[in-house]
Amino acid sequence: MPAGDEGLLTLSIAMRVSPEPAGIELLRRYNVALNYTINKILSLSLRSIGRVHNALYRELREWFDLPSRVAIDCYRDALANAKAWRNNPRRGGGLGLGSYQCSYTKDRDIGLKKGMWRS
Repeated sequence: MPAGDEGLLTLSIAMRVSPEPAGIELLRRYNVALNYTINKILSLSLRSIGRVHNALYRELREWFDLPSRVAIDCYRDALANAKAWRNNPRRGGGLGLGSYQCSYTKDRDIGLKKGMWRS
């Protein structure tokens, strides 16, 4: 007799869907905004989430026309990547998002999966 979760299987299905043009445009703006935010964080030596918010939130909302939640996710993602890059003793050249993939959850939230990082 199985104990706990032994013997249970999970089914995953992968499929391709055609996103709406507005979703693709949002991903392109997010890509540009993320690269801009990473470079800005590194050039201004910002290290805390509060300082990054004060410096970049309005720019992300106005210049890149990102929705509020996406702007917050963008600078949080950029801060995490900048911190990881700073802590890497063998850091390469520049840091930035090279490609991206869109994923949908059952609640229809859009997630961004990082592709290749260019250096």
